[in-house]
Amino acid sequence: MSDTTADYGGWISADPTNQTMEGSLAVALGSFGGDYDIAAIAKEWREAINEALPEGFSLNGNNFYGPYPKKVIDLKTIVDTVDLWSIVHRNAK
Repeated sequence: MSDTTADYGGWISADPTNQTMEGSLAVALGSFGGDYDIAAIAKEWREAINEALPEGFSLNGNNFYGPYPKKVIDLKTIVDTVDLWSIVHRNAK
């Protein structure tokens, strides 16, 4: 059987309290959200997460994809290894 791509779940796999990355950012930044370029933060965060994911896995939009047959992977732990706050600070308005 050849390897194909499988759906590993939505953003909620990384943050059980939000359906989207932007939702997670809104909560994290709270009332300070207007001080930052949210679109730039989300873009850079996605890129950093994709770099942190093992080979064959990706985050596209708010969905994770990876190899089939499926492997066990802890998406939340991998996402948590990315330094979101350094990305946030680089994208202040």
